Amino acid sequence: MLGAFTELAPLAVRGGAGFVLWIIAVIIGIWGLGMLFRGAVLAGILLIVLAFAIGPGGWFILD
Repeated sequence: MLGAFTELAPLAVRGGAGFVLWIIAVIIGIWGLGMLFRGAVLAGILLIVLAFAIGPGGWFILD
């Protein structure tokens, strides 16, 4: 069953688009760390998870 879903997996982002996604993910991750240090734990964790999700190696919803 899962074999059928691997064909739907997105291609790896290459070149400039991958670099831009990486920069955006780093900025959001640093913002999330800042929120954690200010005491907004839930918002900080959500931003860090979002950074992991939008990075060039992000998650695919069908995995």
